[in-house]
Amino acid sequence: MEGGATDGDYQQVVDTAVLPMLQQFRPALILVSAGFDAHEDDPLGQMRLTTSGYAWMAGRLVAAARHAGCPLALVTEGGYALGALSASLDAVCGVLEGGAPVEGAMRSPTGRGDRALAALRMVQGARWAGL
Repeated sequence: MEGGATDGDYQQVVDTAVLPMLQQFRPALILVSAGFDAHEDDPLGQMRLTTSGYAWMAGRLVAAARHAGCPLALVTEGGYALGALSASLDAVCGVLEGGAPVEGAMRSPTGRGDRALAALRMVQGARWAGL
């Protein structure tokens, strides 16, 4: 994803590529490197994800793991805006514990998701049907 990608860009890539790939691959385990440095408040990540966006992604991964009948494990790493890290981690843990994703304003797509999907299709399109 390009710098400046938003919740909407991530939603587009997750729904269009990541989740269909998980369904085709049928993993025995989904292991996520859960970095929170893509949060809009992080001084290093240059992304524009919100706490609600992180919770939304966690919810989609929980649903994908249930559908696949496999465990989901998240390992935390990254995140340098401590307030955003704490809020996002709390929101994600709430989803993992069975709660609903945090409701809040999520940022609209910027076109970065389209460009990420185009690059992914160019590199992986022959491997993943429907990409």
